[in-house]
Amino acid sequence: MDPAFETKVAFLVTATRTLDVPKILVLRRLTLRDRESRQWADERQINVVFNAILTRAMERLGNAGVEQARKNKFKTLLPPPDGWADEDIAILTEVADRLLGPAVAHSAAQDDIEALIAQDLGEAPKGRTSAPVKETVPLYAAQIGVLGKKPDMIPANADNAADKPFSTFNNLFDDTICGHVRRLLSLFQVDKPKKADPQLPFLLSPAFPVAMDQILRQYILPQMRASRRVQTMASSENWSDGGTVKLLAILDAGEVNNPILYNWDTRWNACKPVKVGNKVKLPPPEDDPWQNFKDFAWRDGYLPPTIDALPVFIDLIRYEVDAIEKCWKELDQLYYQEFESSRSSGAREGAFRDGAIKWATKMPAHVGEFLVLKAFYSFDKLDLHFMRRFASNFGRNDADRQRAVPFLTEMIRAAGG
Repeated sequence: MDPAFETKVAFLVTATRTLDVPKILVLRRLTLRDRESRQWADERQINVVFNAILTRAMERLGNAGVEQARKNKFKTLLPPPDGWADEDIAILTEVADRLLGPAVAHSAAQDDIEALIAQDLGEAPKGRTSAPVKETVPLYAAQIGVLGKKPDMIPANADNAADKPFSTFNNLFDDTICGHVRRLLSLFQVDKPKKADPQLPFLLSPAFPVAMDQILRQYILPQMRASRRVQTMASSENWSDGGTVKLLAILDAGEVNNPILYNWDTRWNACKPVKVGNKVKLPPPEDDPWQNFKDFAWRDGYLPPTIDALPVFIDLIRYEVDAIEKCWKELDQLYYQEFESSRSSGAREGAFRDGAIKWATKMPAHVGEFLVLKAFYSFDKLDLHFMRRFASNFGRNDADRQRAVPFLTEMIRAAGG
């Protein structure tokens, strides 16, 4: 999916979460009038997004409220007249018919984007605590909408939300997952580190997404596609109509009976060494990417991931872009207020440390830790002494800190600390 499109959808969902129907209709008018909006979506896509947002807003009225509004020709839900009244009524009628029935025909794209934005975008996601749900009857049909017939080949212009053509489901699946991962990795990258030593941890290196792409295509994605549930999904859906959006909608649909998340977890867990008695049994070569990770890191000059990174890789495709961006923005502001600001409005001493501790504990496992590492390599006045003191907040001894913040501990160790 085009990153600009996905970002704008997430922004609109967040911005309209508490707005009532008249205000959403006004926002829709403004968006359609704005020429810059056409840089990230065409008119059809904008209408699909706002129809989905209006559906959520009208659901909050309850069935009785929607029925009463429909009887009154939606007079109470219309904004001030602006030459759009007929179009507003037509949109509200369509949404009301969908909510109250009988069902009316609507585009598959509506279901796609509704599924994409259906999840609640909170300020900061909590770490995943439950074990993967056992894969039973798949729910992806309900997650992405009406099922169609699988085409033999997917035409090059199939997905209006992405520029890249896909010739087969395998290509679509691999490129969509890899593209999603690359976008998430970009949130951690440091393009011009302020420190040359120690080497960047893997997640911060601009070279790591290339290595991760190759690892996924060799060790993870082919085996995922070979699973029964993903094969059933591939053969049961018309992927020529918004295929990238549909896959991302399934990815975002939650843990229960999710064929993508289930098989993603299964493949990464297969890469984990298993303790048998007093010995550690390594995974077979087809399930062992760790040496390849080391080779890529040696070639490109960064600290390689170890088995400690397994929880990071498992949770990676579950990360929420807006929460990570909010976290980094706050850390950036706190740094400049505490260390760079010469005004009396600067932050108090220790404000950056306290903010970093908050996010390190609030975000999913190790996300805050890596953002603090990003800050170390991005900001001049964060030195190794600061990082050692920061790490001391996560344990009384080296063993405790290694368990709590292993990547920060490894960086300090690599620096000779």
